[in-house]
Amino acid sequence: MDLEWKKLDEHSYKAGYKRFLKKAFSLPNGEHRDIDIKDEGKTVCIFAMTTTGSILMTRQYRPGPEKILTELPGDYIGFDEVPIVAARTKLVEETGYEGDLEFICTSLDGAYSNMVRHNFVAKNCVKKNALHLDHVKFVEVVEMSLKNFIQHLRAGQLTNLDTGYLALDYLGIFHFNERKKE
Repeated sequence: MDLEWKKLDEHSYKAGYKRFLKKAFSLPNGEHRDIDIKDEGKTVCIFAMTTTGSILMTRQYRPGPEKILTELPGDYIGFDEVPIVAARTKLVEETGYEGDLEFICTSLDGAYSNMVRHNFVAKNCVKKNALHLDHVKFVEVVEMSLKNFIQHLRAGQLTNLDTGYLALDYLGIFHFNERKKE
């Protein structure tokens, strides 16, 4: 069975400050369909551990769920930015900490988004600088114990769950089939 869709056309548009792509496809059955895709590009997300084993988190208001969330540091990056350089910069800007960065992998955001998230682990993080936030970013840095982080991750109340699980697996701290063991 042929599962591939053939792209016929694509154009971009804006709604507020968000960008979208309208893509026209021909489906395997010959039907034509227009699909709106969130045009989000590249991001970096960092699972950062201090020298004492705490996980660095950022607390900030998120307009989608309309609440304050405690999440891993990270942000959108420019089209031509090198992800590891951007991750280092975002970690310092959002937390004031520096650490030894390791690339884990990339992950996709969703079926109707072109976002590619570059996931990193930062080990041995130490406070080096004050936060460098722009005029519309209001962030509080939180140090969370590993046990509390795993509980927070399981509660599903952060927008970068994939980075959290990928980092724990990458570090050998938590495996999906060992849910009840830690």
